[in-house]
Amino acid sequence: MSLENYIALGGVLLAFGIAIQQGTATRRSNRVSNTLDLLARYLEPEARAARFNVRSHLKLAADEGGNFQILSEAQRAQFASIASLFGLASLLDDKGEIDFQIILASFGDSIVTNFDRLRDYKKWRDSRHPGDNSLWLHFEQAARKAREAGYTSATEVLKVQ
Repeated sequence: MSLENYIALGGVLLAFGIAIQQGTATRRSNRVSNTLDLLARYLEPEARAARFNVRSHLKLAADEGGNFQILSEAQRAQFASIASLFGLASLLDDKGEIDFQIILASFGDSIVTNFDRLRDYKKWRDSRHPGDNSLWLHFEQAARKAREAGYTSATEVLKVQ
């Protein structure tokens, strides 16, 4: 192989190395951006209200003997909103699209607390909608990851039988 071929090969390898490095930097930047976007969604008024209202909605059902059907669609939609938002974090983590450690540092206890509070509702919902629970499965996975990282339920859990 001639010197010119070695130089050409070196140039190709250098270009390839630069492209890989830029791709890695872009993926890292996207992960940070995706993480910050998700954190912003957690702080939106509707998401905060959903998390805040969980206990009062569950108390309504508990006062009626654990009858979740008495809750309005809007109240149950708040439960689904919590499950989908925290579940989305777990799904994006599995795909390498966010830094889940940042999510956990900000909301680890909240993920566990809300999953524990909604556990009985999840069972009730699963019995009425079998096979339609992917967002709840990801929410459960997020809670499991948070527990494994040492996060716990920050408040008492209201059990609904």
